[in-house]
Amino acid sequence: MLPALAVLRRPGAAPMFAAGMLGRTAIGLAPLGVTFLVVGRTQSYALAGAVGASSTLSSAVVGRYTSRLVDRRGQARMIPRLLGGHLLAMLGLVAAVELGAPVPLWFLLAALGGALVVNLGAMTRARWAGIAHAPQARSAAFALESMSDEVAFMLGPPAATALALAVAPAVPVLVGLALLTAGALLLAVQRGTEPAPAPAPAGARGRLLRFAGMPVLCFLTLLMGLVFGTNTLTTVAFADMIGRPGLTGVLLAMFPAAALLGGAVLSVVPRRWSLTAQIRLALLALALALLPLPLVTSPVVFAVAALLAGLSVPAVMVGVFSLVPAVVPRDRLTEALALSVAGITVGVACASVLAGAIIDAHGPRWAFPVGALAAVLATAWFAARHHVVRAAEQAEHVAAQAEHAAASAAASGAPTAGTDLEPSLSPA
Repeated sequence: MLPALAVLRRPGAAPMFAAGMLGRTAIGLAPLGVTFLVVGRTQSYALAGAVGASSTLSSAVVGRYTSRLVDRRGQARMIPRLLGGHLLAMLGLVAAVELGAPVPLWFLLAALGGALVVNLGAMTRARWAGIAHAPQARSAAFALESMSDEVAFMLGPPAATALALAVAPAVPVLVGLALLTAGALLLAVQRGTEPAPAPAPAGARGRLLRFAGMPVLCFLTLLMGLVFGTNTLTTVAFADMIGRPGLTGVLLAMFPAAALLGGAVLSVVPRRWSLTAQIRLALLALALALLPLPLVTSPVVFAVAALLAGLSVPAVMVGVFSLVPAVVPRDRLTEALALSVAGITVGVACASVLAGAIIDAHGPRWAFPVGALAAVLATAWFAARHHVVRAAEQAEHVAAQAEHAAASAAASGAPTAGTDLEPSLSPA
């Protein structure tokens, strides 16, 4: 049976995945919806970007602490509370903008909404870590999560644009909030897959970045955020530069479409290689795909490069998120996953500012190297530091084999020697 189908057939897995996917559709709608909302009122893209950035950055800074509360008090208890605060803040933002309230209030409400956002990605991945104990099964599950993210990024922006133009600028935000509410509440009531709360976690002492491997993974996600943020802005500017603005949507879709395909492949192909080797090869492929972009003038060549780059992304991100449970204690997992996502968020925000300034001053051709250099730096960084997380990956694999051997022996009465959970992984 295909790995993805196998993990979805485990008790509670399919409803949990469906709820998370429904709720995460909002990530493709709400951010662009805020842009349409503010621009529709003020005609200022700079102000819209600043309001959106306040939400993004507050989510990155505060999100790990709300996720720590989720680890300690449980998802069923915390989801309604976070969701209620997020809804009040975002509905307040819509009302403040539409009624022409003072702009500082917009920033305050946007920041509050970002701080209280329900991080469904971290919560569903934490649940998968309990459902799919074996490292290979968890990789397949996280590949499904990657596909869910890419679907949201593919469908959300066109839907937000259509709703804003055909109905009203505030509608994408409201639809996104409705989808988030439905998905989050459906997830909250599924107690069977919920990780057990840990009121006094054994791993509570010390910062997460003190766990060996977390600095490596978090800096890698920061660099990947730089790649993502640069890609979006430079793609829009490239279409304008070649005089084909009508191709913007098509070119933007190449990256997530390829990433969706890459995630699908990872979800159905049994993994017989190490995650660290997977990340290293994918980072190299990503860097090679992005390096020629400053010289590209053809939209066809640009689309091919975007496709090749997009194919590499799921291998990196699935690998990173699959390694986090091997690096941190189980009772800090949601917080650790949220911190990894925060790295991406901060990277995207930094790239938006840096690449945007370069595009305004010199054009997109000089902004492409930002993403390419980030990919090169990520490749070099992980090549130099991968041994730290490789040790954790090997330790987890050995522990999984021993656990399966003991379970098999208990069930059959056979000796445990020579029993393997999964095929041995090839070296990094």
